[in-house]
Amino acid sequence: RSAGGTAICWNDVFLTTDERQVLELLCKGLTNKEISKEMKLSQRRIEQFLTSMYRKTNAINRTELLRWAISTGNIILGND
Repeated sequence: RSAGGTAICWNDVFLTTDERQVLELLCKGLTNKEISKEMKLSQRRIEQFLTSMYRKTNAINRTELLRWAISTGNIILGND
């Protein structure tokens, strides 16, 4: 597995494809453990992705990261 894949830019914030997938799963309410199982990665790797996204978005926790994702239009909540 690559070290994150291609970078995707939203509002001058670059997220890797893996970070984007973590963000989408986080928005669905999955825990780190569930995300790691879904992505077939260690929980530690998921924590690293989250830490990276916190730094990139100036978020201090999951709630702020989700608020950033919704407010910037990166995640659109639906009935999935």
